[in-house]
Formats: sequence, structure tokens, C-alpha cells
Amino acid sequence: MRDAFVRIGLVMDHSLAFYRQILRGVKTFATDRPDWLFTPIAANPRAVESVKPLRCDGYIAHIFHRPLAKVLRSLRRPVINVSGVLPELPFPRVIADHAEVGRQAARHLLSCGLRQLAFVGYRSHEFSTERERGFREVAHECGVSVSSFYELDRRLEDPNGVWRWNAPLLEWLRDLPNPVGILASHDTQGAQVAEYCHQLRLTVPDQVAIVGADD
Repeated sequence: MRDAFVRIGLVMDHSLAFYRQILRGVKTFATDRPDWLFTPIAANPRAVESVKPLRCDGYIAHIFHRPLAKVLRSLRRPVINVSGVLPELPFPRVIADHAEVGRQAARHLLSCGLRQLAFVGYRSHEFSTERERGFREVAHECGVSVSSFYELDRRLEDPNGVWRWNAPLLEWLRDLPNPVGILASHDTQGAQVAEYCHQLRLTVPDQVAIVGADD
């Protein structure tokens, strides 16, 4: 016989502030629902497999790679995806309007008087491609071109790969005309760009203005 609780698994990477904010929202939602029980689960397939005996009623998950999606699908329980990485997955999603993030970043940089814009992101992650699309949309309307640099995402091969030495990015940054406004597809990337500006003796924000996203 099952207990009276509704058990929800929270499959999250707590290292990112964006997902910690989602967890704060979940906590607020849960305040008036004493019969809901939330179980934190690391965002990797082995951790999800290990909690199968709990028989969660559903999951809120940060699904950023296919092996994690596969194991969650095998549980045959409702899953809500809060990641903007893999849009083709067969789960309902609750995500930010990434194109609008890009539009707002472009409007802000242009309002600062900048007429040279650039973008740092990924070719294959939806959150990045949509942010670039919105960014370019506003730039195009204002007659401003955008230079883009695309990083290889080695995060799945190396959990420390969110920030790694990237000589091509450094060279690209060195060759940009300035002053320039840069949108980084996420904040860690923005911090990396700022560090490279420091190495190149480029002043921030006077020569290179940087906008990151995800808090």
C-alpha cells in the first residue's frame, strides 16, 4: 500500500544558479501542499536509477543529455523538463523565452551607444541558438552586424569542462574591433570572456561590454 504523500523527484544540477532558482520556486509552491514530498536527485543516470525503489509519482528534471533522458523515460512517470538544451526530447518543458533574452541583451548594448556587437555560444544547444537569434534580430533591425564565436561543449566528457582554456576564443576576442558589446550565452561563459579581456589588457566595459544570462 502506498503512503499518502505525492513524491516528486527533483533531478537538478545544483551548481548552476538558474536551477537553484527553480528549486526556490518549487519550495514556494510546496509551502501550501504538506502532502507533497520532494526528493533531490543528482542529474545523472546512475543517481536516477538508484532511486527507482522510491517510486516517485513524477519528476522535474534538468535534462541536458540523452542518457539522462533515456533513463527518465524508462521510469514511465510524468517528467517536466526545465532545460533548454535538447528541444527534441519527448517531455513537456518549462523554460525561459531565450529569444527574448537575446533581444533584451541587444537592446541594452545598443542603448549604451555600441555599434559593434558579438556573441559567444554553442551551435547545437537550443538556449544558445535562440538567444543568438533574438540578439541578431534586434541588431539587424538597427543595421548592426554581429560576429559570433561557437564553443565546443565538452561538458559531458569532463565535468570540469564548463570553463576550460580556449585559445581560439582568446584569439577571436583579440581580433574584435572595439568598443564592442558581447552577449555570452550563459554567465560562466561571460566570466570567461571577462578573464580573457583582462589577459589581453582590454578594459571592461569601456572597450568590451559583456552581458551574460542565467544569473
